[in-house]
Amino acid sequence: RLVLQFFCNAFLIPGFGDRLRKGKVGKKKGGGAEFTITSVGRRRERGEFRGECIGSKGRARMRGLFHVGKIIFREEGFRSFMYKGMRYILQLLSIPFCRCTVRRARPGTVAEALDFSYSRFFGLIEPAQVREEITTLMTVLEARSPERVMEIGTMNGGTLFLLTRAAAAESLLVSVDLPWGRFGYGYPRIKVPLYRTFAGPGQRLHLVRSDSHQRSTLDRVRSILGNGELDFLFLDGDHTYEGVKQDFEMYGPLVKSGGLIGFHDIVPHPPESGCDVFRFWQEISEKHEVVDEFVADWDQGWGGIGLIQV
Repeated sequence: RLVLQFFCNAFLIPGFGDRLRKGKVGKKKGGGAEFTITSVGRRRERGEFRGECIGSKGRARMRGLFHVGKIIFREEGFRSFMYKGMRYILQLLSIPFCRCTVRRARPGTVAEALDFSYSRFFGLIEPAQVREEITTLMTVLEARSPERVMEIGTMNGGTLFLLTRAAAAESLLVSVDLPWGRFGYGYPRIKVPLYRTFAGPGQRLHLVRSDSHQRSTLDRVRSILGNGELDFLFLDGDHTYEGVKQDFEMYGPLVKSGGLIGFHDIVPHPPESGCDVFRFWQEISEKHEVVDEFVADWDQGWGGIGLIQV
């Protein structure tokens, strides 16, 4: 049992206990900036997580471990399982060193941040983006220097790290991420202190770990923004057609007139991926002013960033 638990926790199953915990709301301060961390336990969703059940937490956890481990072996194979597992272990071990480096070196420009995130600490905060595409987007944002930024879908934290560099020196940034979501699987609690260090001295970073489709999450984001509106919204959470549409309809109205909304994964994906952002992008691009499409190759099977202006 201990061996199985170690392997399943280490091999790309971060924050497993978050799925079994009740929600907690806390407030912490650090690095000269205010950080609000909202942690909401996951409910059972469409049989995705069979280990969450009434009874012993130990039994529930083991059932979940068996279920997730079986999925990883079946879908990716043993070699990929082992490779990604060792990589993830190295990433976890490098978290304290990455925190110290970010605090001391503090890559200031977007170009420096890109080199740092893609080349250091075994990909610990590497953006889940095509580098050419995210580089172009961040160049556009850096020129605008947005003061209020929001991202739905944080995953490794790489894009969030870059957004803190592209945003204004005194800005407000909000990250909404679903623990154990279908796309990206969220990030574990152990990474929260690392993400806190991303914010500069004059920036305020709020990490909201909950479902963006819940009304309570929208209310939380509104309370964070107060009377302000977003300059930039980046949608990279639920990649189903219904999911990205709901995110757009719920959070799009929070963007000010003249603000920007970015969509990730607008490139056509294989049907088995479940990603259908391309279809929604085709619809929305006909109704709004398209600033640009940052796509390295339309046949690459993933990625692609679409940008519209409100």
